[in-house]
Parts: sequence; C-alpha cells; structure tokens
Amino acid sequence: MQAGPGFLTTFLYYFATTAIVFTIVAAKATGLEISTGIPQQLGALGGVLIGLSGAYFNRSMMLTVQFTNRQTLIAELDTLLTPLGFQLRSDEDNILIYARSGLSQWFSGKIFVQLDPPEATIATRASMMRRIRAPLEQEAIETRARKIKQERKEMK
Repeated sequence: MQAGPGFLTTFLYYFATTAIVFTIVAAKATGLEISTGIPQQLGALGGVLIGLSGAYFNRSMMLTVQFTNRQTLIAELDTLLTPLGFQLRSDEDNILIYARSGLSQWFSGKIFVQLDPPEATIATRASMMRRIRAPLEQEAIETRARKIKQERKEMK
C-alpha cells in the first residue's frame, strides 16, 4: 500500500503555507515593510510552530496487523471505528475505505485497510492511528494466543 505524506512532507506543507500567511499578516498588522525582514522572521517562527504541530498530528502512518478471518477483522474494525464516527464506504479489491459522514469527513481524513492475508495494513493520519493502534495490537496479540492454544490442542 502506498503511504501518504510522511513527517517531512507534511511539515514542509504546513511550514510554507503558514510562513507566507504569517508574513503577510505581520506586515499588514504592524505596518512594517517586508524589506525590513521582521515580518519574515515572524512568518518563519509561526511556520516552524505550525509545521511541527501539523506534521505531528496529520502525517500518514501505517500499521500492519495479523488476521485469520476476513469477516472477523471487518467486524472488529467496525466495532472499533463506529464509535469514532467512521463507516465502511468502500470494499473493493481487498482495500477497505472507512470515512466519516457529513462535515467531519473534510477534517478527519480516511482510514485505508489493505487486506493481504494473513496481514492487514492500515493507513491513516497519525492522530487517528494513536486512537486505534492499541486496540488493534491487543486484538492481534489475543488472536496469536488463541492460535497457539489451538495448535497445542491439535498436537496432543
């Protein structure tokens, strides 16, 4: 699965756009000419702060989890994502796309799940990944434990 923008790309996007806006606003608000360099310094400072913040929360992250049954994984994802406002929007070619409805879909991004048995790769924004990583990893640990117990039973 192709990942979205990482830390550097996201930082540069937020830095550049914020630095330009801050520079223009600082020049207009203070009445200083851009040639003095002070508006650019304020723009650079704002760009760094917003760039770091934007990159921390909005960069793309990926997580790979193990699964044994496709329907069970989808049910687990639905259970985890429905309270967060996400619904399954597309299920084509072993790629699931979860999105929010209404106005919030424009601010939260989507969650992409590529099913490549026995693994599922989940890609989303870092802020959302922080919410769903622990439950997904815990479920993967429990699934592996059940599988080991089943194998031991079969050996006896």
